[in-house]
Amino acid sequence: MSTRTAEPVWSSPLPGRPVGSPVVAGGVVHLIGHDGTVIALDTETGRTRWTHTCGEPIGALPDEDARMFEEEPAIPGDGSLLVQTSETVRLLR
Repeated sequence: MSTRTAEPVWSSPLPGRPVGSPVVAGGVVHLIGHDGTVIALDTETGRTRWTHTCGEPIGALPDEDARMFEEEPAIPGDGSLLVQTSETVRLLR
């Protein structure tokens, strides 16, 4: 949102039903859809920098007794994005 006008600076469609919260790092907003679509948007323009389709649902139960899925991506210090699906962990650069 613009601090001058209180209007959105940009908007972009979400990748299906989003999971977790957007993660911002290195000038990129990372969003993940429940279907396994990962999208990276430029923070200044909102334009898509890249997309990746994992091919399987995002998230995994942390243990047998859990009631909620863990779905947040992780960004190590080198700018990579770690995404956990129901079957794998993927490192995206």
